[in-house]
Amino acid sequence: MVVRVWFVQDYKKKKLSFSMELVLMDRNGDRIGAFIRRTLIYKFKEQLQEGMVFTISSFDFACNSGLYKPSHNE
Repeated sequence: MVVRVWFVQDYKKKKLSFSMELVLMDRNGDRIGAFIRRTLIYKFKEQLQEGMVFTISSFDFACNSGLYKPSHNE
């Protein structure tokens, strides 16, 4: 399920979003932060809305070692 969606603005190009950020929740209630790159936002902007349930395939993952974490896991 999509718990939260927001857009990060590109400070250099004010009219374009840098990324589409999401907090997703699985059937066990675990949450994970995700993002969609600028080049793919147009494909998912209208489809991924808060509260909707989706099956997501063909994705990549990485450890989040940065200071900003939208969920408590790495």
